[in-house]
Amino acid sequence: MTQFDLPQATQKLVSVRLHCARYGYPKAPDEDVEVTILSGDEKMILHTELIPYDKFKRGDSRWTTIAFEDPVTVPEKFWVNFQFNAERTKGVYVSYDKDSDGTHSRTGVPGADSKALNFEGDWMMEAVLTKPE
Repeated sequence: MTQFDLPQATQKLVSVRLHCARYGYPKAPDEDVEVTILSGDEKMILHTELIPYDKFKRGDSRWTTIAFEDPVTVPEKFWVNFQFNAERTKGVYVSYDKDSDGTHSRTGVPGADSKALNFEGDWMMEAVLTKPE
């Protein structure tokens, strides 16, 4: 999960870009990945969307854009969480930036306490916002 700061209150979240690669069998599992938007304190679920697993391609890591059906209203600080339900034969490798300070990313699931990463860096995730009004 990664935390973002909203530059202007009039902006909304339209998509998330994730640098990643799916692993496992060549055919993606017939299930969905859960993308959850949480409040800055991680206590409130603001939005959840299900994305087909086949949206995430196998092979080399690449930027994958997850566009939301409608723009999501978010507070000044918010978290984006991906639940891949990873197992030995299916999952998604998410790239991380070792040059960042590691203060914007954590691991966890909605509704439970998140934990600091066990490496220095942040997940490579970008929030795409509407233009300011």
